Amino acid sequence: MNRFLRGISLYLLIAIIAVSIVSSLYPSVNFKLSLGYGEFIERLEQGQVRQVNMIGEQRVEGTLRDGTNFETTIPIGKMAELSDDLMARGVQVTASAPEPTPWWLALLPNIITLVIFI
Repeated sequence: MNRFLRGISLYLLIAIIAVSIVSSLYPSVNFKLSLGYGEFIERLEQGQVRQVNMIGEQRVEGTLRDGTNFETTIPIGKMAELSDDLMARGVQVTASAPEPTPWWLALLPNIITLVIFI
């Protein structure tokens, strides 16, 4: 029975690794311009930012006036100040929770531990 479980767990581990490799090979379909915080603030001051979605405590995604999608990371503690600035400049602001960790990624350390001890 022990040998049977070891064989199944090995194949399960291989399948999980294969799925993670394949999923990492396919980038997201929507291209997003990655802006540094300073460049984002410059574009905001120039009135180039149309809409933003504040995700969690540090991530901002949005659309510029020319239709380009962008993303940036905000320094810790600056999100409240930034949201006030965005609303004062007439930028459409939404907020959302960060995306949860995929279930298989959260399960992977447990599976690896199980394989090591079997």
